[in-house]
Amino acid sequence: MWLWLSWQSVGHCLALAVMGLTAVEVCLLNFRKIPFACSYLPGRFRTQLLFLGALALLLGSVRVALAEHDLLAEPLPAATWLASLVLLWFVARLAAWSLGRASGETQFEEDEGDALQTLGLTAD
Repeated sequence: MWLWLSWQSVGHCLALAVMGLTAVEVCLLNFRKIPFACSYLPGRFRTQLLFLGALALLLGSVRVALAEHDLLAEPLPAATWLASLVLLWFVARLAAWSLGRASGETQFEEDEGDALQTLGLTAD
C-alpha cells in the first residue's frame, strides 16, 4: 500500500474486496448444500478445469492490473469503476438470493441413492 497514494491504495483494496464478494456470489449461484456437512465422493473433482482456470487467471491478471492502474490514476474514473463493481456484486447477490429461494430443498448428502454397500467379505 505504500507504493500508491492513499486514495489509490484504498480504491484498490475496495475493488479487490468487491471483486472477491462477486466471485463468491457467482460460485454459489446454485449451491444447495451446507458447507462441510455433506459427504464427499472421490472422483468428482475436475482437475482439468482447475488447470484451465489457473492458466486464465495467470494470463489475465497482468491485463487487469494494468487496466486497474490506469483507472485508479484519476478519481472520477476510479469512482465510476468502483460503483460499477458494486452494482455487479448487487446483481449477483440478487440472482443468488432469487435462485436460492426457487431451488427447493437443501441437499445433505452427495449421493442420493439408498443402495446398501457391503465389503464383500464372506466366511469360507
